[in-house]
Amino acid sequence: MNPSQLIITTHSPYTIDFEKTNQIIKVSYDPINKERKIFNFNKINNEDFKKFGYLINVEVAEMLYYNNVLLIEGDSEKYFYSLLMAKDNNFCKMVNEKRFGIYAVNGIAFKTIKELLEKLGITVYIKTDNDIFKVPKVEEYRYAGLERCMQFLSDDIKEELKKLLNVEKLEFRFTDIDSKPQVIESKISDICNLLRKNNIIFSQHNEGFERDFIEYIKLDEKNEVTEEAIKFLKQAKLKNLHYFIDEYNIDITVNDNNKNSVLVGFLYD
Repeated sequence: MNPSQLIITTHSPYTIDFEKTNQIIKVSYDPINKERKIFNFNKINNEDFKKFGYLINVEVAEMLYYNNVLLIEGDSEKYFYSLLMAKDNNFCKMVNEKRFGIYAVNGIAFKTIKELLEKLGITVYIKTDNDIFKVPKVEEYRYAGLERCMQFLSDDIKEELKKLLNVEKLEFRFTDIDSKPQVIESKISDICNLLRKNNIIFSQHNEGFERDFIEYIKLDEKNEVTEEAIKFLKQAKLKNLHYFIDEYNIDITVNDNNKNSVLVGFLYD
């Protein structure tokens, strides 16, 4: 055989090998305009391969088959969503109907993966923590999570954020950990809503996924055990999360009380 053109179709991510391929075209169907048979063609080419090629492994290649991808930070989040899909048939059905892939990036390396996926017409959501870090060698702290989010916002959205905070410059550093800037703290709910409109799922607190999880299962209504539970979950994050859910028979399925949680609410918007 010596065909002039050969088309191969597969669902296997193992076939996407940036060392052997110099172009990927993603053809997606627009279900809203069924009667018009509208298709979208998005592609990455040789220049893109030079920029993104180092990223490609089986997990990243799997992302290319979805219409939407949620990027999460670590293994605890990955365990939670995997378990939720196994335990909750309705949640699993919704994820599949919306063609949502959920992937941990093992840190905060969102930017390049987001850019790669968007070039192929994939909508990217990012779930990231509202971290506060100490600045090395000086008595200063920074809203590391907010600083992280800025790289994903357009200039127009940044201007909207400035108006929200009533500032001329977006500055996320402060000197006293016990006295966080009220210009930010008093507006954190509005900040989260603005970020959510831009597909960034952001927590109002500074205690990471562990606090999000406790709020999701409504353990925060029992204040006497909340702090101890969060402390326990942070000690050995993945191991203790598994133990906690299993030992106390925690129901993690979605219901009317938690469907607006930061962990799942983006699916129900």
